Amino acid sequence: MWEQITKADIQRARAQLSLRRDETLRRHAEELAGLDAQLQDIERFEGIVAAFFEEYISTEPASVVPEDEPSLSLATNEHLNAGSVIAPRLRRFAGS
Repeated sequence: MWEQITKADIQRARAQLSLRRDETLRRHAEELAGLDAQLQDIERFEGIVAAFFEEYISTEPASVVPEDEPSLSLATNEHLNAGSVIAPRLRRFAGS
């Protein structure tokens, strides 16, 4: 059998490997997108907690929120106006 390997066999192996590589890259991209979404959730949650702390717990005057970061009211309004449910990975934080 090994003495009878043809160019077609090599091309077929190359094509199969290319398909496996493409599938691996697709799965990798999906996993990265999921991790990116989780990171964004954590960053939003952190911002909301920081704003809550400054507003209701901190004894120091509230600092100005940078323009590129949403304020607590904006983040809350976005969530409520979207009419969406809380993401499953955040439900434990929101008490749902």
